[in-house]
Amino acid sequence: MRLRILAAATAAALATLVLPAAPAHASHSWANYHWARTANPFTIKLDSNISSAWTSYLSVASSDWTASSVLNTTIQTGSFGSRSSCTPTTGHV
Repeated sequence: MRLRILAAATAAALATLVLPAAPAHASHSWANYHWARTANPFTIKLDSNISSAWTSYLSVASSDWTASSVLNTTIQTGSFGSRSSCTPTTGHV
């Protein structure tokens, strides 16, 4: 039984090494929305319209996104307003 499992695992490992990897493609759009830019990196302003309980999560997300070579983010104080709706600011997320 162990020999069969070992043989199956070996065959799977060899198939992974022999078969070429398919390249990832990202040529899609989301309803034709995109961030217009002329160069990389470009900066997206993140409005902090959240309670203090979520601030650390926004900071981590901003830091992770900024690690990219094509994107920088800055966190700005947003207008918290009502919890059910926040008025969007042009050019901000």
